[in-house]
Amino acid sequence: MASAYIGLNRDQIPHASVATRILLTIGGAFGSAILATIVEQQLSYSSVSGTQTVAGAYNVAFWWLIVFTIITLVPSLLLSTRKNEPVTGPDSTVQIKAQKDSTG
Repeated sequence: MASAYIGLNRDQIPHASVATRILLTIGGAFGSAILATIVEQQLSYSSVSGTQTVAGAYNVAFWWLIVFTIITLVPSLLLSTRKNEPVTGPDSTVQIKAQKDSTG
């Protein structure tokens, strides 16, 4: 998350914070809807209802979740991993904070 703030001026950080929160909220809702649709579709394909059918539907949904996680992992590896050198000036606290957030 800290890489979203790297290179921003101090007055741009609140806007970036709002944008990342909106994207996280929409992404979470979208992901939940996709997984619910996968489970529902798997349940509708089965003519037998029971514990095994429900477990099988969730099994398929969790495998899709693993695939989605791998797909999102690839671009995350391409994010900036460089450390910012602390600079002097009005934006120095922003860059030092971004460096601290990215290290842990």
